[in-house]
Amino acid sequence: MENKTLVVYFAQRGNDIKGHCPKIAAKAADCLRKKGIEAETFAITPAETYPEDFNEMEMAVKAELASHARPELTSKHSGMKLVKDIVLVVPNWWNALPPAVNTFLDGYDFNEKRIIPIVSHGGDGGKDIECELRKLLPKTRVMPVVEISDKDTDDCDEKVARAIDELLTNN
Repeated sequence: MENKTLVVYFAQRGNDIKGHCPKIAAKAADCLRKKGIEAETFAITPAETYPEDFNEMEMAVKAELASHARPELTSKHSGMKLVKDIVLVVPNWWNALPPAVNTFLDGYDFNEKRIIPIVSHGGDGGKDIECELRKLLPKTRVMPVVEISDKDTDDCDEKVARAIDELLTNN
C-alpha cells in the first residue's frame, strides 16, 4: 500500500442545498496540501438526479433510506487499493448517511484503512453518522466525527485544520 490520502465527498445532483460537502472537501484538500500531503479528491455522485423541489427531494431520500437503497453512482475510484487515509465529507440526511454514500462504501474493501468523517448538518450533528460508519465498517479505523453546521460551512477552516492535524498525529 502506498499510503495515499483521499478526500471523498458527497456531491448531490439536483437540489444542491448550497453544496456544503464540496466546499468542505476543498478546504480539507487545501489543508492537506499546505501540510505537504497531496490528496486526490473524489466525488460520490448518484447517477440519478434528485428533485429540485426540497419537499420532493426529502420524500425521495426518505424512500431511499426506508428501502435501504443503493443507488447507482456515476463513477468508481480506481486507486482505492493504494489509499490508507480517507477524509469522508458527507451530509447528515435525517440522521443517516445518504444512500449513495452507502453504495460507495459497499464498493471497496476498507479493512486496515482509516476514515475521518466530516459531517455537514443542519442541527442534528454527526454522532449517528459516526456510529453508522463504525457498524458498516467494523475493520476500519473510524476516527471521531468532525461536525460542521451548514451555517458554518464558509468559516470552517480552523475546524477542518484541527481534523487534519488529528488525522496526521494519530498515524
